[in-house]
Amino acid sequence: MARQDGKRLLNVRGAELPRVAHLTPQTINLIVRKLERDGFLEREEHERHGKVLRTRLSSRGLALLVQCKARSRVIEQRMCQLLAAKTGRKLRQ
Repeated sequence: MARQDGKRLLNVRGAELPRVAHLTPQTINLIVRKLERDGFLEREEHERHGKVLRTRLSSRGLALLVQCKARSRVIEQRMCQLLAAKTGRKLRQ
């Protein structure tokens, strides 16, 4: 998933999430339920729209997001280094 899509997922409406994430609604529902069960998400009724559930990261979920972002930056940097080295070798041939 592109970095821009990752940022968009943080502010997407529930009905749009499957499309943005390129997953089925059933898959998204399963993922959200498991993340809530494991304490990474919190869900509560919307103040004005009782049937609407607002979903947000819990403090545990936010801590995990920070860890994931740090790890993905390390992986991305390493991949770029490897690609740059491979490209450099091809150019020298």
